[in-house]
Amino acid sequence: MKNKFKAVISVAYLNLTSLFRSPLWIFAQLLTPIGITLILYFLGGEKALLYGLIGAIVATVVHTSLSVARLVVILKLIGFQDIFVASPVTPLEYMLGLSLSRFIGALPATFIFIALMFYKLPLTFQSFALVMLLILLTWIQFSLIAFSVSLYIKNLVHVDAVTMILSTALILLPPVYYPLAKLPPLFQKIALLIPTTYTAEILRNALLNGSDYLTYLVGILIYCGISIALISKKLSWGV
Repeated sequence: MKNKFKAVISVAYLNLTSLFRSPLWIFAQLLTPIGITLILYFLGGEKALLYGLIGAIVATVVHTSLSVARLVVILKLIGFQDIFVASPVTPLEYMLGLSLSRFIGALPATFIFIALMFYKLPLTFQSFALVMLLILLTWIQFSLIAFSVSLYIKNLVHVDAVTMILSTALILLPPVYYPLAKLPPLFQKIALLIPTTYTAEILRNALLNGSDYLTYLVGILIYCGISIALISKKLSWGV
């Protein structure tokens, strides 16, 4: 177990070095969510600002997790993956290491949005723990989706296009920056087919409305199971 943990950390560290050398990456992650949040604030005031900050947290984690698909394909093209094929590192450890590197890279921007949100809301241990749990589950879920994309699509241009479409479809279209209740009943049902809806609704219900969110939590766990099933049969060095 100790060796497996070291393998994951080693892969993550090697992929984090470029981020450490270029802190501009953090600002790049902040720009779009901040822009959308400001627009919501100008149009809807304090309540819309909180919706925007919740959406920004979800969007940052999802977008960063999906970027793993592009990373996998690039590292394979430049021969970086071959280093680990010839080592005791397993495909699962390699996958976890790459995902962890992107997760750590997303934390500075994510914590900025969390700090801004709790500046406006009362901070309790339970609320903070819930936010961190959802961030962790969202990272796992969308990292798995990203690896599924990289396993089934090998062309870098196609991977870029697919991840861009996924980011738009999962972040901007469903109720991530706005409440599910704002949609007509038919579109609410459609939105519940999109996994990011569940994460955002849990945060809104728990932090803003005090409503029940367990049903949405079950939805997240179901999507995690589907993502694991998609990747488990194809995860190997042969991809």
